[in-house]
Amino acid sequence: MQYFYKLTEGVVTIAAMTALMEHQDLFNGHTDASPKVKGLLIRDEYHANPAAAPLTSLGKMALTIMQLVDGVQIGEVSVIRIEPGGRLEQEALTAHNSQFSRFHLVLHGLPGITMAVGDEAVSIKTGEAWWADAKQPCSTTNKSTDDLFVMQMDIRVK
Repeated sequence: MQYFYKLTEGVVTIAAMTALMEHQDLFNGHTDASPKVKGLLIRDEYHANPAAAPLTSLGKMALTIMQLVDGVQIGEVSVIRIEPGGRLEQEALTAHNSQFSRFHLVLHGLPGITMAVGDEAVSIKTGEAWWADAKQPCSTTNKSTDDLFVMQMDIRVK
């Protein structure tokens, strides 16, 4: 694979999903204006989002992924929620944040969910962590029967 690498699988996401379900009001519409896609900013490149303070398990998971990849700086962290039938199109990282690599931790995902870059696509499911080449446009499509929750992390690695 050229655009994807599965870092690990079997990550336990129960605490994170419980916290997200308890605080669904924190999700708001995503920038692509699709009614089937919502986002929750956990932190930007410089600061934590105070509204996301009850979601400590997500911060711990992001730091764990950062340690796994020998990261030296964490950038933006967000949770994306895509309803069944939804699709998220993302642009490539800009010059401003091109020093970061993008990682995805699937908090909840059933069979039928794919991420694609160029002509390469991977199926993703709960508990998997992936590196994706964010220097290219990426899309995530949910053709499953339930919402997808994925934590997206920008991490600068050595």
